[in-house]
Amino acid sequence: MLLFSHLVKMAESKKIILASVLKPVDEPRILHKLGLSLRETNKYRLYILGFPAKKASIFPEITFETLFNGKRISLSRFLAGPRLIWHILKQKPSLVIITTYELLPALCLAKWIQPFKAVYDIQEDYALNILYNQTLPKLFQRPLAEIIKAIERLGDHCVDWYLLAESCYLKGNKNTTNRTVLENKFQGTIQAKESVILDRSAGIHFVISGTLTEVYGVETAMRWFQALTQIEPIHRLTVIGHCPLESYQERLQILQASCPQIQLRTSSTPLPVEAIREATESAQVWLMPYHPIPSICDKMPTKLYEALALGIPVLITPNELWETTLSRYQAGLSVDFQRLDQLPECMDKLSTTRFYTILPGTEVTWESEKARFLQVIRQLLPNQ
Repeated sequence: MLLFSHLVKMAESKKIILASVLKPVDEPRILHKLGLSLRETNKYRLYILGFPAKKASIFPEITFETLFNGKRISLSRFLAGPRLIWHILKQKPSLVIITTYELLPALCLAKWIQPFKAVYDIQEDYALNILYNQTLPKLFQRPLAEIIKAIERLGDHCVDWYLLAESCYLKGNKNTTNRTVLENKFQGTIQAKESVILDRSAGIHFVISGTLTEVYGVETAMRWFQALTQIEPIHRLTVIGHCPLESYQERLQILQASCPQIQLRTSSTPLPVEAIREATESAQVWLMPYHPIPSICDKMPTKLYEALALGIPVLITPNELWETTLSRYQAGLSVDFQRLDQLPECMDKLSTTRFYTILPGTEVTWESEKARFLQVIRQLLPNQ
């Protein structure tokens, strides 16, 4: 009887589709933040579309569907839009949330065919990324950035609400009546319980995790660590994450081969969240060697929130915004990873500073954002 009533309730629930292209269906923001926040209300039937996960959904109210399953640069990627339209026409959702500009044309066309509320979760400034993240030849950067801006302007005709993963995305947007900032804060409970003093003599375990690209400074930090091991060989570094460019992955492998203290684990597709989390939680210091470029410097790194919640000291590129957050909790140090002459001074500070003298609270977690997200959903679907 309980199972029957549960199935009836699921059938009566309003349907919501959350769709991405390159990100896996179990990606932290789309599943653990947006998806599970909606699930907790017990009001909706969720369909998450994106890059396939290695595991099926463990939640009966959430269905995973593949929207794209191929190489980053692939003609089959153009089929993601038509697939989204097919899913919308099949499921007849009350609301659709997309997380990338390339699904906007399909979203607008589907909404013209069949009414529903549309939300665009802006996780990146895609045009700015194209101009500065060095993933494409310069000849194509400016034209493609302008195309992306044109596509995003199309969204103003069909998007009912915008979610912004960064407050800096509000810049240049005078109309803020249908926009809500939902920062990509840590999903989980605060694990920072006490202050931290590192034992340099026992060796320090450093980690770099996440997307591994040139502008995120991975190679620069590996060279910094290599120079450190020439002075103090007792330390070790784990580098783990998604490396979308094969040529860059090969460069990292060559660098790792010359430094046995570096463990390198890369993949051309996104790695499971559990693997990343296991690597970071076992480390003692988190390296965040971002390049100070316009597509990065105004953003708050998700990894910084995660490090704060886990109580892991951070070494990060100098940046006033990030330094303000670090100083609030005495959570880390600013480091110019290209200044190898400053290595001894950096290590002295790292080994003599007491970190996390003020412990972070829920302000660094998704719990501080969730209520605003659910308020947006209630506003769009008021009869729920």
